Amino acid sequence: MRRILYGVGIFCLCAVLTLGICGYQRIQTLEARLKTLEKNLNNREQELLEAMALGGTSSGKEENGQDTKEKGVPMEIYYLRELNGRVMVYREDKNTLFEPTQILLSSLPKELQKEIAEGKYLPSKEALYSFLENYSS
Repeated sequence: MRRILYGVGIFCLCAVLTLGICGYQRIQTLEARLKTLEKNLNNREQELLEAMALGGTSSGKEENGQDTKEKGVPMEIYYLRELNGRVMVYREDKNTLFEPTQILLSSLPKELQKEIAEGKYLPSKEALYSFLENYSS
């Protein structure tokens, strides 16, 4: 009878230890994932704050951009800046020229000139093409 009780006791001890180890590993995995998500959220918040400081908005289009980025599709962000009196389109890093244009800065409305001088934020390729269609001659 004692053998059976010792066997059941040892079995229960092994089961508890196994469940404890599995639970600990699961907690570690979830903590690592949480840290990654927090880091991504902080990076996204910083990007949005920078964009808003440069004249962008926090519209639904940015929310859509975030969704596509999470799904693995690269987010397309562009900036309009002035170079030698003309409007130039730059990529997200604000230094890589995406496309030069023949649009003269002086031909644009004053408010738009000011936005472009500060680096006008465009949240998508559609917004970029819309701008180019509206202001190209």
